[in-house]
This record gives sequence, C-alpha cells and structure tokens, in this order.
Amino acid sequence: IVGILGISTIWIFNGGINGSNIMVAFVILILGIIVVPDKIKKYIIILFIAVNIFILLIQFYRPDLIINHPTETSRWIDNITTLIYSSYFIYIIIRFVHKNYTLERLKAEKGEIRLHQLNADKDRFISILGHDLKNPFNNILGLSEILTEDIHKLNLDEIEVIAININKTA
Repeated sequence: IVGILGISTIWIFNGGINGSNIMVAFVILILGIIVVPDKIKKYIIILFIAVNIFILLIQFYRPDLIINHPTETSRWIDNITTLIYSSYFIYIIIRFVHKNYTLERLKAEKGEIRLHQLNADKDRFISILGHDLKNPFNNILGLSEILTEDIHKLNLDEIEVIAININKTA
C-alpha cells in the first residue's frame, strides 16, 4: 500500500499519467498480487485502481501539479530508461520469487519424505515392541493362571518353580 501510494506521488510529479513511473507502479501492483494472501489481492487491485483514478482526477482538475518534461525527447529517454530498469526489476523479482518457491517446495517435499519415513519407523518399532512383549506376557499370564487356579492343589516346590518362571519372564 505504501509502495503504491509512494509511486503514485512520484508519478504525479514526473509527468502524470504519461509519466515514466507507470512501469514501476505496475511492478508494485504485480508484487502486491504475488506476495499478498489470496483474500487480500482484490483489495490491492481496488487500491491500485483507486490511486489511478485519483491521479487522473488530479491531472484533470489540477494540471499545475503535474511536472512535465522539458522536451519530448527527454520524455522518451525517461520512458525508455524506466521501461528497461523496470523490466530488469520485474525479471529479478520473478526469479527471486520462483527460486524461493522452488527451494521451499523442495524443502517441503524432503520434509514430507522424512515425515513418512519417521512414521513408518515408528509403526515398525511399535509392531516389533508389541511382538516382543507378546510372548513374555503370555507366559506370565499362563503361569499366573495356573498358580491362581491350582494353588491349593500344588505343593510348595511346584509353586516355587512357577514363581521363579514368572520372575524370569518378567
């Protein structure tokens, strides 16, 4: 918003709607559309249109505020120079955005692959842990079941053997 308003002010003082800063204003518009979230883009476009209407009204009602170029040649030189450096800035900005987007996309893809690998490792660990704990728990359950059901029928030596086995298994 500050960029659009600032460029618009420069635009007014550099020849009005025909001034050389028209490319810079469009660069800021494009940047605004690229950078801002989707739900704010319409406000950037509306602001850009409003600023252009405002500049046209100033140019129509207060032409004395517009600073004109001394000659048509200086206007063309200014416009061509602005077109060249604005095109270069647009190119740099698009490369920067594309490069950062590509890097972030690759980081996200690597992170996703790593996340899937970690999730698979966790599932494998839990599966192994469950399998490794199954036999000892079954032994403990079986021996304790024998002990509780038949404790009055067993002699002291048999009870001692079962208790030792439960202890070893645990």
